[in-house]
Amino acid sequence: MATVATTTASTSAVHDKFAKGPGLMGTLIFVVVLIVGVSYIGYSLSRDLVDLHMTSALPYILLGVALLWLWHSNSSTDSTTPQMP
Repeated sequence: MATVATTTASTSAVHDKFAKGPGLMGTLIFVVVLIVGVSYIGYSLSRDLVDLHMTSALPYILLGVALLWLWHSNSSTDSTTPQMP
C-alpha cells in the first residue's frame, strides 16, 4: 500500500520564510545591483549619444507630454491594461 506524504510542515515553513522578507543583506544586494545597472545604462547611453547633435528639444518635450498624458489616463481607470485613447 502506498503512503501519502503530508506537506503541512513544509508549507508552513515556506510561508514563514516568505513572511520574514528579504532581510538587510538581501535588500543591500538588491540596491547595489540596481545602482550598478542604472549606472551602466546611463554610461552606455551617453557613449552612444555623444556623436548625436540635437538642434531642438521639441521631440523630447512632446514625448514627455504624451507619456504623462497616457500615465494620467491610465491612473484614472481601474483597468490593469493600458487604455489607448
